[in-house]
Amino acid sequence: MSYTAPSRSPGVGLAQKKRVRIVIEEIRGEIKVTSLWRREDIASNVYYKWLKDFMEAGKGRLEGATL
Repeated sequence: MSYTAPSRSPGVGLAQKKRVRIVIEEIRGEIKVTSLWRREDIASNVYYKWLKDFMEAGKGRLEGATL
């Protein structure tokens, strides 16, 4: 009998929601970005990658891309 790993980890959706929450929180100006990094224990380059991914996804949706 062979084992097939699930295609996605159970926490993947949660992790994505957390990333979106963090990015939106900073975009709205609810918290300074440096405080956000400290509170969430993330490096600046990680945050800026999430922000870039978020902005590119939004741009794609506005240009008519579908999910």
